[in-house]
This record gives sequence, C-alpha cells and structure tokens, in this order.
Amino acid sequence: MALVNCPECHCRVSATKLTCPFCGTDIREQVRETLRGAHTGSEAPEGGDDGDKSRVEIQTIQRTSKEIKAQQVWAGTVVVASLALIGLSIAAWSSTLALLGCVTLAVGGAWSFLAMTLKWWHHG
Repeated sequence: MALVNCPECHCRVSATKLTCPFCGTDIREQVRETLRGAHTGSEAPEGGDDGDKSRVEIQTIQRTSKEIKAQQVWAGTVVVASLALIGLSIAAWSSTLALLGCVTLAVGGAWSFLAMTLKWWHHG
C-alpha cells in the first residue's frame, strides 16, 4: 500500500484514502501522481541516471492486523503463566498445580500456534 504526502499539512497518508484524515484535504490527485509514477518509475530516465530525485517513492506498510497481534500477545501471556504454575507446582510438590500448569501450557501453545497460523494466512 502506498503512502502519499498531503499537499496541505504534509502528513503521510495511505493511498487508499480520498481525503487526508488530519486536515480533510482532497488527496486524490496526489494518489494518481504517485501511482502513475510507480508504474513509470521502474524505467530509467532518458539521461540514464538512476539517481533521479523526481521519481515518486512508494512505501509499503505492514498489513498484520492488530487483532492478530493481540492474540499472539495473549497466547504468549498464557504460556508464561502456565510455566509459572508448573514452577510453583514443583516448588510446592502439588500435583494439582502441575496438572493445571500442563493444561494451560497446552491451551497457550495451541492458541499461539493458531495466532501464528492466522498471521501466515492473512499474508497469503
């Protein structure tokens, strides 16, 4: 996804937007110029100089959703908590805590695997 500079406030704005979310300026013309420059930017300029500063730079951004990242964080938290439970069960010689720790470790591991699979699937 390309980012363009707003002509009014000079903020970086996604090329998928029609207006700047910061100042409300119409940015469709900048998006057209950026996309037009991206299609012609792969060819060398007439002078043969690849260092031409008039080209439009296209910047891609990460597309992993925040929901998937949050799932990974929560799964990691469950895994860490389960390891703490297992450690406590060893220290207290408690089979109940050990069983609870093992079950939460399995749940956290499965959740973490699911979150990583969703991340992979989301990126195609």
